[in-house]
Amino acid sequence: MFERLRYRPDERATSFSEIKGGLNKMTLRRFKAIMASTELECLYFATNRSDHPAVRLFRLPERIPPLRELFASNVYSVWRRPA
Repeated sequence: MFERLRYRPDERATSFSEIKGGLNKMTLRRFKAIMASTELECLYFATNRSDHPAVRLFRLPERIPPLRELFASNVYSVWRRPA
């Protein structure tokens, strides 16, 4: 948060939940819908790619499609403009 303050001095957030726009409050479904509405091409997409113990626990229930939305704690993806 300290580093972010250098770029957004007007926003004195002390946690991610206080950031304008709701950082870390987007659902996986919403992210996919937003990206599908663009012309970008997905080169890589993965969820729960962290060695943090809590995230590792989420990997198992995330494999069950109805639970994926609830247990996806992070998204790593690479997108590009089509040639």
